[in-house]
Amino acid sequence: MVLFPTKPEDYAAKPSPSLSEWQALWTAWDVVTQHMIPADQLLSKPIKLRNECIFYLGHIPTFLDMHVARATDGKPSDPAYFWSIFERGIDPDVEDPTQCHTHSDVPDEWPPLTVILDYQQRVREKVEALYTSRQGELDGRVCQAMWLGFEHEAMHLETLLYMLIQSEKVLPPPGTVVPDFVALAKQSDTLAVENNWFTIPESDFDIGLDDQSGHHLWDNEKPRRHVHVDSFRAKARPITNGEYATYLVETGKTGTSRLAFGPSK
Repeated sequence: MVLFPTKPEDYAAKPSPSLSEWQALWTAWDVVTQHMIPADQLLSKPIKLRNECIFYLGHIPTFLDMHVARATDGKPSDPAYFWSIFERGIDPDVEDPTQCHTHSDVPDEWPPLTVILDYQQRVREKVEALYTSRQGELDGRVCQAMWLGFEHEAMHLETLLYMLIQSEKVLPPPGTVVPDFVALAKQSDTLAVENNWFTIPESDFDIGLDDQSGHHLWDNEKPRRHVHVDSFRAKARPITNGEYATYLVETGKTGTSRLAFGPSK
């Protein structure tokens, strides 16, 4: 399990993530990629417009390797050609290629899993060496690369789980006990409260930070700016699976809906 503090001053208290935080993230990543995806499903696409699962196993260390190399004026880890096939992939080819970002060419055949995992280990050792030398904590460029790689891997951990939940072949994490769904359903019925609508008033507020703030920032987190949000309505708590299923049956609809949010007027 990977836990992140919710307060920015605690989450990013130091110039870069600690090595222990990296190791916890790597452990979680390995559980998902090496234990929850059956070997015969690595080339599957649980979501059609995403890449095969195996792409993400190579994408994570490649992204990190590229940013570490740039920050240290270093060279690619072997095999260097991974940079050309694993660099980008969030928008695979669709029917209209002009509607997606540039991305890496998909090879005729992905590298063997063992080769990808060996590469992953070399990149991790490169990161560990930066902490041993303290360059990963004292060099501003390297610290920026550390945050980029760390948050990128954490985000892909979440999105990969989102992909896998769409597959009937996904395996539970090792040691997972099957929940007593009947008992949980009864408990939910007992504790359930009416899910009322509430009107959230319009509001003006500042979001984002400027580069000189001293924090690592993604492009959509800067600059600091003033925004206006119109009034909207929202449910008091998240919609349950049961409530959503009832909604679909009663309306005859399939797929997503605007059940949780609606206009205030």
